Amino acid sequence: MAGSGEVLLAGANLDDTADFRPGLLAARRYGVRNPLLEERIGKAAVRAMARQLGLAAAEKPALACLSSRVAYGVRITPEILYRIDRAEQLVRARGFPSVRVRHFGTTATIEIPRQDMRRLAADAELPDLLAALGRLGWQRVSVDQNGLRSGNMNESPAHFDARWNGSRPTAPSDRDNSA
Repeated sequence: MAGSGEVLLAGANLDDTADFRPGLLAARRYGVRNPLLEERIGKAAVRAMARQLGLAAAEKPALACLSSRVAYGVRITPEILYRIDRAEQLVRARGFPSVRVRHFGTTATIEIPRQDMRRLAADAELPDLLAALGRLGWQRVSVDQNGLRSGNMNESPAHFDARWNGSRPTAPSDRDNSA
């Protein structure tokens, strides 16, 4: 993109720098700009602006990028993202609107809020649901007994300390115009 006169904009905001976001580092390498981050605007301010403009999206629940469900070190492909999306649709269709299906190569885990765990366990069609997810291409599918946890892919101590490798994204300084 450099030198072409075109700029790709993305929607990362200041709150996104509080967690490990490898996509921010990749985007920076390719010259992607994040105006909200550059202006140090966080999620609450974005929602307030959307409300002021009368946008319906102001109250829309946050939904993490599908790639955040893929274990670190696993190459992200359109096929994997499709499988995750389809798996989450199947779980939602069983009456669980808050769900994450995590991809660990040949295995997948289903995460739903802890308060919904008993209902899922009692669902007579749970074995059929697990089998349907398996047919999407995973050898093993299980339910994470710890429940839905935002950012849980960042919990592994093995990559926790070294994950930023000295280049953690931050809001640009006043002297830095790059994203």
